[in-house]
Amino acid sequence: MTCVVVRKSRELAGHREDPVAWASVLRCCASFEAFRLRFHEPIGAAAVPPFLLLDRTSPRSAAYCAEQALTAVRQIEGGGAGSPPCRLLGQLSAIFEYAPRDTVAASPLPLGARVEEHLGHLQKTLRQTYFRPGQLALHVAGGDLIRQPQQQQQASMPAGTRGDERDFGGDGPKGRRPLSSAAVGGLGGTKTPQAGHAWQATRAARASQRQLSEEGAGPGGPC
Repeated sequence: MTCVVVRKSRELAGHREDPVAWASVLRCCASFEAFRLRFHEPIGAAAVPPFLLLDRTSPRSAAYCAEQALTAVRQIEGGGAGSPPCRLLGQLSAIFEYAPRDTVAASPLPLGARVEEHLGHLQKTLRQTYFRPGQLALHVAGGDLIRQPQQQQQASMPAGTRGDERDFGGDGPKGRRPLSSAAVGGLGGTKTPQAGHAWQATRAARASQRQLSEEGAGPGGPC
């Protein structure tokens, strides 16, 4: 929102009282109807930037968004106000709250520069606090380590069909490719009674086929 208002203020510096241009800015920010319902003054540079930046009752204003972000972070922190995101969002909200309306109406560029600088620090702090992979929780309430999806799949597969084993439970030929997880259960390696029965049937069929081959190649068998 702040970037839009600052950019349009630069573009319309020579047309500060152009109602059509500033009405398009309000429509771009989905605030035209709200502005017309609350204000009866002419649409222009003196009224639109303060409304879009400083009005705390408009859900589309920058001040309202900063206040809601501060409320959300406080809920995440459990009501505490001492974390770096809370402090930075509180400062950002104060920037909008104490900005002189007349100064913003004359030119929103100084306010936009302060907000842009502050947002750079805020984005870095939010990323380091909430989105760093190294800080994600690795344990559940019971103390068991949360497994990755691949580890869960390997653990749920029957013995002899995992990717790190080279035979079928010790009785299959060495070097033969093990059964895939789809062949075991059809559900990504999920251990179910149907998967266990299918796996046992496959082993029995392969053993029977191997026994018939050995008998056919032995003495007295077909040449």
